[in-house]
Amino acid sequence: MRMKKEMLLLVLLVLIVSLAASAAAYYRDDYWECTSEGEASLGDAYGRRVGDICGSDCCKLCISPNVYQDCLGPEAQPPCQCTNGNPNDFQPPTITIVSPQPTAYNVNDILIKIQIDEPSTIKRKLDSSALYTMCSGCSSAQYQANNLNEGTHTLYVQAIDQNNNKANKTITFTIDTLSPVIKEVKPASGSYLNNSWNEFSVIYDENNVVSTVFKYKSAAEGSWHSVPLVGCQSGTDKSCETLVNLNSYAQGSVLSYYFEISDAMSTTSSGTSQATINNGLALLPFIINRPENNGIYGTRYVPFDLSTADASSFYYSTDGVRFNKLCTNCKSYVKNLTSIKEGEHDLIIRKIDANGINYDREVHILKDTKNPKIRNTLPNKNDYMGNGAFSVTYDENYLREVELNYGPTGNENIVKRNDCPGGKKMTCTFNGIDLSSYNGQQIFYSFKVSDYVRSVDSKNLLINVDTAKPVLTVNNPLEGGTYDNYVNFNLASNEIVEIEISDNGGTYSKLCGDCTTYVKRKSFGLGGHNLNIRATDLAGNVDQKNVNFIVY
Repeated sequence: MRMKKEMLLLVLLVLIVSLAASAAAYYRDDYWECTSEGEASLGDAYGRRVGDICGSDCCKLCISPNVYQDCLGPEAQPPCQCTNGNPNDFQPPTITIVSPQPTAYNVNDILIKIQIDEPSTIKRKLDSSALYTMCSGCSSAQYQANNLNEGTHTLYVQAIDQNNNKANKTITFTIDTLSPVIKEVKPASGSYLNNSWNEFSVIYDENNVVSTVFKYKSAAEGSWHSVPLVGCQSGTDKSCETLVNLNSYAQGSVLSYYFEISDAMSTTSSGTSQATINNGLALLPFIINRPENNGIYGTRYVPFDLSTADASSFYYSTDGVRFNKLCTNCKSYVKNLTSIKEGEHDLIIRKIDANGINYDREVHILKDTKNPKIRNTLPNKNDYMGNGAFSVTYDENYLREVELNYGPTGNENIVKRNDCPGGKKMTCTFNGIDLSSYNGQQIFYSFKVSDYVRSVDSKNLLINVDTAKPVLTVNNPLEGGTYDNYVNFNLASNEIVEIEISDNGGTYSKLCGDCTTYVKRKSFGLGGHNLNIRATDLAGNVDQKNVNFIVY
């Protein structure tokens, strides 16, 4: 009698569990599953039809445990919202920036027009503005940017296709609607010049200086002599000067001269001035042959070469500190000074004539005698690397350029940057270097760090390129499976990886490192578990799978 009661209780228990499972499946919200072309079905509550591949643009699959009861009624087929994506598509979209182009415009209103080779979410960012979504699921977008400021602008475009592949593109363009304005030319027309070295200068307004040229000739010459000026700054009330040796002209010669200033769109010329060669009446108090304005000196000394027509005294001051005597009762001073310290300096060179009158001129110089020092580069020798970042750490206060070289022999590809920071223990990182063409190969790479005088090269290091993500196979646990508190894991990868898991969105814990398989039992608490299994190879490429199961 007792055995019959136990059997009856067991039958009732099985019946209750079966009805509960059936009711749980029956009252699910998602009787119909919608998949896109190439996408695999997750199957129903009983594991049926798992992995069925959709072969058309949009597939509808009844995943109810009772297809005849639940999938044939009047509400049987709600409309599917397929993404029309292709889960086998791992290529980022191609961005074409139709407008603007990387050039200069003489208008303040610019049309931003973007084209993508597949439906995507298109975003834009202009200069320091926020990243703005232009459209979603589209292949083109445009926007009129109005009242842009004068100067250089940077447009950043991002496209994310329907399989979450991401691409970006950046261009710079210039708005230049204002022509250069020349305010003053020195010496003024009607002045007198030496038939030796003379200084000519121009004061101007221009926010985008491209070139400045000084032109001169005598009445007897048919063509103009052109002297390009270097280092002319952009801005308002700026001054730029040059020294010209007029020793080929006789006393009394009349010289005509003018300046041309060009921006990205136009050129402005000053009026033509005239001056007479007359050493006795020349206005220039003295000549500075050296140091040159904006000169760069990589030696321990700075050369001085000064001259004047009358016996005088010469002094110099560094950065506004006290004046130091160079010579007295002299017409010239030629010497190499070692007293000027390392760094950038504004020098004031002073002449005091026999009457005690001061004449000051300013010269800006850079003294840099130290080589750049490379402290470290990444990745390390024999590291594995995908499409990632190369970086160099260095010491250089007056950095001019950082250059990355890479390829099978180390110099097939060259990438240069001149926006890296200067200083001690500074790091410059080259992100997003595309190594896909070298997948599975070994390549060399090195860095070159340059100041304004010299360059230093890092070692040529060999690394392994791996841009393909690993393939993770989850044999167990099964999707939708039910287990007691112990779950048998059976995981495999096609290459050496580190395998980690995250349960219900928690932090990742490592199952194994440097492994290709993981077969082991693990305990889990009662209830549902949404498990993310992640495999990371030596180059940092990742494959991951999600598995849902229940522990009872």
